[in-house]
Amino acid sequence: DRIKTLEDCDFGQGAAEAEIDEAEKSLGIKLPEEYVDFLRRVGWVSVGGLELFGLGKEVPKHLNLVSATMKERHKFRPHIPTFLIPLMADGFGNHYCLFIEGPDTGKVSFWDHEHKDAEQQQPEIVGSGLINWLNEHINDIQNDE
Repeated sequence: DRIKTLEDCDFGQGAAEAEIDEAEKSLGIKLPEEYVDFLRRVGWVSVGGLELFGLGKEVPKHLNLVSATMKERHKFRPHIPTFLIPLMADGFGNHYCLFIEGPDTGKVSFWDHEHKDAEQQQPEIVGSGLINWLNEHINDIQNDE
C-alpha cells in the first residue's frame, strides 16, 4: 500500500494466479508466499532508482521476472544460482535477490557480480524479508523527496 502513495511511481495492477503459476513452472521454482502476495497485489514497481522485477500484463519488458531470472541464470556471469531470484538490479551489475529455497527462504540477499568467488560466493543477507527490505527502500525514497 505504501508503494502506491509514492510520487512519480509506476506499478502494475497485480499478476493473475495463472501468471504466477506459469512463472513458477517456467523457472522450475516455488516462490515464497510474501513475494507471491506482492505479485498478486502490485505485480511490479518502478520509482526513482527502485525497479522491482515482477509479473503482470503490463510489466515493462526489462522488469519481467521470468526473462530477468533466465538471463541472470544462464547469460550473464557470474550466474545467479537457482536458490535465488533477482528482485532488483542496482545499476552496477549487482542484484538484490530473494532466497527461494533452503534455510534462508524469503530473505533478501545481495549478489555481487564482481565477487572474488564468483558463482561460489555466499550471498550477503541484507533483509529479513521482502516487505521489511522494501519498506527500508521506500523510507529512503520518501526521505529524498
